[in-house]
Amino acid sequence: MTETGDRQFHSGFVALVGRPNVGKSTLVNRLVGETVSIVAPRPQTTRTRVRGILNRPGAQLVLVDTPGIHERERAVNQFMLREIRAAIQEADAVLCLVEARGRGGIGEPDPEDDILWKALKNCRAPIVLGINKIDRVGRRELLLPLMERYHNMKVFSEIIPVSALTGESVARLADALIRYLPEGPRYFPDEVYTDQSERALVAELIRRQVILNTAEEIPYSSAVEIETFQELPDRGLVRLGAVIYVEKESQKGIVIGRSGGNLRTIGTAARRDIERILGARVFLELRVKVAPNWSRTLRGLRSVGFSI
Repeated sequence: MTETGDRQFHSGFVALVGRPNVGKSTLVNRLVGETVSIVAPRPQTTRTRVRGILNRPGAQLVLVDTPGIHERERAVNQFMLREIRAAIQEADAVLCLVEARGRGGIGEPDPEDDILWKALKNCRAPIVLGINKIDRVGRRELLLPLMERYHNMKVFSEIIPVSALTGESVARLADALIRYLPEGPRYFPDEVYTDQSERALVAELIRRQVILNTAEEIPYSSAVEIETFQELPDRGLVRLGAVIYVEKESQKGIVIGRSGGNLRTIGTAARRDIERILGARVFLELRVKVAPNWSRTLRGLRSVGFSI
């Protein structure tokens, strides 16, 4: 038995699953109170399992943010599906996130969520359903038919409507998840909010700015690898060198922009984000390289820094 004072201590891993752009990363960041997983208004922003750590008196909840569930044949998509399945298998509980206003309309489940139910079919852990984006629903009574439909599926231990954007009912959701954690040890110190390395966080912050500052096709064809990470504590400075990979020469031109203007925009915005995370001044040097069709093969994934 693990105890804190005279209370039992509960800890465990909760896999967060859902379709692309349903708000998983926003919810993780809201629960943890720090930027753990990058957020951008494009599907498939998260590519790997990202852990955020929520510490409460008597409990530690390790949230595993997974890529959006979808079915495609490219190697990078298959890699993401493996990440999702592994997270579900290893979890003490699962948080499944859907939208209050899906394509089925208010009060109707989204038919495209069928892929979610397939992924959860053999899940043995308790599943909590979060109905996100309730801030977009005018009258809350409109949620009742939707909650009833999900209740009738006999899959979920609890159903909780939330807004990751505004924070409404997020604390209630955290309380619910903690109830399903087993007694266990503290896996991470209290001051730790993610198990991601600083290199990984920096790469993701750069990729976020690539997503925000490029055309529609680029986000799915881009990857970022940190080549140099040099800390100079006597100067309060961190020197970073990163490569932005794309798949085509035309995409390289888009990322760089006219006279290098877009790359400067990406670098300036990313540097500000990185300085906030690292708590130091940052000198950031970016390069853009073409790695043809890197997202389509395992060899290609490895060539741009994926650990496979």
